Amino acid sequence: MKTYFVIMFCFCGSILANAQETGKMPAENPKKDKKKYTVRVSYPQYLVTSYEYVEKTETERIFRDSSTKKFRREVKWYVTERILDDSKGEVTMNVNIDSMVYDMYEGNIHYHYNSQSFNGNKLRNNDPDWTMASALLNRLYKLVLNTKGLIKSAGKVDGQNLGDIGQLEEFLDQQSVNMSEKDSALIFLWRKAIRPDQCDHIGNLARGIVPGRMTVEEDSVWKVGTTARINWVNFIDSMDVRLTKASRTRMTIEGVTHSLTPIRENDVILYDVPGLCSILGGKGNGKTTLTLNNKGLLNAMESEKNAEIRIRYNIEEFTEKIKQTISCNMTGRDKW
Repeated sequence: MKTYFVIMFCFCGSILANAQETGKMPAENPKKDKKKYTVRVSYPQYLVTSYEYVEKTETERIFRDSSTKKFRREVKWYVTERILDDSKGEVTMNVNIDSMVYDMYEGNIHYHYNSQSFNGNKLRNNDPDWTMASALLNRLYKLVLNTKGLIKSAGKVDGQNLGDIGQLEEFLDQQSVNMSEKDSALIFLWRKAIRPDQCDHIGNLARGIVPGRMTVEEDSVWKVGTTARINWVNFIDSMDVRLTKASRTRMTIEGVTHSLTPIRENDVILYDVPGLCSILGGKGNGKTTLTLNNKGLLNAMESEKNAEIRIRYNIEEFTEKIKQTISCNMTGRDKW
């Protein structure tokens, strides 16, 4: 009997001990530190980089009577950027579009232009859409970015060759004297096609997504102001940015916009509209991805955007639904 009592006592003691162990509060683990990364887009002085920049735009134009018009454009710009100065955080570079391929499709209609080959080229005379895409072709211009990587100024390069943007501006000034209304409209178109917003759209590939040199934790999000140019219309928004991938050889950074808003302008040029349009309003969203190598040099930029804008031409109002994708990849890099 005594033996049985001892066994039962030990058994109950074991159960009690296990129950106390199970209900015990676990020791608090020390907080795991998140990894930190230094992130920046680097622009070393004297660096020359070449990019293939492919922009595809699909547009559906919807009129008030519900009739529609659909067209799509693909432009390939082959761009070379030469860094002149990177002092005090600002970056000064020369940008040149060495060549381009332009394609516009509307139903069975196909307009085509290849600056490297005259075979098969087919365009309408003085086509405004083609002028917007091609006006900067082989015209050197200077782009200055501030400490946050946003455009500070863009324009002519003093003392450069006859093909630069400064010489074009001087030519337009000379031609604008005593010209007809038709010719004045053409000069206005060319002036608009070489404005700073177009220079920035093609030359500032990093888009200010990384505002200078930053130390960030993994999974952290930072906000930046941003601009976008969709179908020749300028948009603004704030962007949520995060580092999505990091390794010894490259970093991937993703920025998302949820509330792209078109700037209300009165001089917008659109495909197959015979005059200037006004932007009444609209909305959009999108994503932009940068790929940097381990030295912070830009290897690629990808962008996807969707937008809807309300437009007026004379007394006619219509809506455009737009999908734009950009694929920009580095094709060569060297020192000069």
